[in-house]
Amino acid sequence: MTSRLFAIGFALIFGGWLSVGAVAQTPAAISYGSLAPAENSSILTTNSSLYAPIYVAQNATPAPITPPEATSVLPSVTPTVTLPPFDPYAVSSQPSWFGSTIVPVGTNTGGWGQPASNNVYSGNFDMFVPETYEAVRRFRDLTSFEYTHLPRTKNKDNGFGMDEIDLRMQLAFPCRFIPNNGKTGFFYVAPSGRLVWWNGPNAPDMSPNGFGAMFDFSVQPKFNDTFSLIAWGRVGLFSDFEKVTSNAWRYQGRLEGIGQLSPQMEVHAGVIYYDRVRVKMLPTLGVVWTPDDNWVLRMVFPNPKISRLLWTGPRADWWGYLHMDYAGGSWEITPLGGMTDYNDIRLGAGIEFASPSRVGGYLEFGGSLDRELYSRNDGRTGLPSVLYLKTGFIF
Repeated sequence: MTSRLFAIGFALIFGGWLSVGAVAQTPAAISYGSLAPAENSSILTTNSSLYAPIYVAQNATPAPITPPEATSVLPSVTPTVTLPPFDPYAVSSQPSWFGSTIVPVGTNTGGWGQPASNNVYSGNFDMFVPETYEAVRRFRDLTSFEYTHLPRTKNKDNGFGMDEIDLRMQLAFPCRFIPNNGKTGFFYVAPSGRLVWWNGPNAPDMSPNGFGAMFDFSVQPKFNDTFSLIAWGRVGLFSDFEKVTSNAWRYQGRLEGIGQLSPQMEVHAGVIYYDRVRVKMLPTLGVVWTPDDNWVLRMVFPNPKISRLLWTGPRADWWGYLHMDYAGGSWEITPLGGMTDYNDIRLGAGIEFASPSRVGGYLEFGGSLDRELYSRNDGRTGLPSVLYLKTGFIF
């Protein structure tokens, strides 16, 4: 009963967030994956190189008006022009480079949102003057939905299936104290939630449901043209909600440095703190190579991804990709008497699309390998490999 009440309450609260965000804002610039969670998200994790904020001039400065010449009959008159008030969350017009190739969801081509044409304007709030207007990220930066299905293997005592839903809304706060190579940076926060339904195994005994309530925060300082950082943190409560103790709190984080060797090559190095029972921390290391507009090779452990442009449509670009992921999570499971991990390695192939309107999505199919349940009390329980299906949508 408790789990049902929680699920209903969660759906009402988060559904309200989604409705407000969807109605209040109109997508204007593609910007996927600004926080890069450490677990289970092909949209938000597999490409942790991120789009930087884009500043677009509204071209609202009126043309000069020449006053009429003064005569002996009528005095000279200088007309006054009323300018619209400055709105840091104004919906911007699309810069001209949106007509070119769009990279996959969550992938950075190495440009970090640098100006590509004269209609892109970058400045600081404290440098604002009435004649110039900035349009920056909207307050609701993105909203995402993700569903994952792993079936239970038949005729096996240790068969284990699961269905997982992740909901997330990301908010962007402009902050001129965050370095962004001379521009105004952003501080990101994201409330999110997770619902999990477990099917099996026969032993050890598992609760039927798991829940997660998370709060993420992130900054992406860019110090110059060659060096930037991703700093991400999460505070989350993960439990079956039958009995919640202080053990259900988890603290996760990611610190990653990015060196821009050339417009086509980035070097990534850092650490991810998972805060699971079996694996607390892993390094992240590798390169992101974009040899041309058709390929993005993100060879960064532990979530490498190779993407290839398939075709360019009238409203979106479509990409195919191969992907590996260290997936899973950790919850406080009452029958097992404490925190329990579910860990696996996923190898998948998928197709995804991205559009200039900031709408994107993907469908992925693959295999879940080296599966296990791991708890402090019962140790490791091996699980059979299965196929999985994952889909996601972001706007």
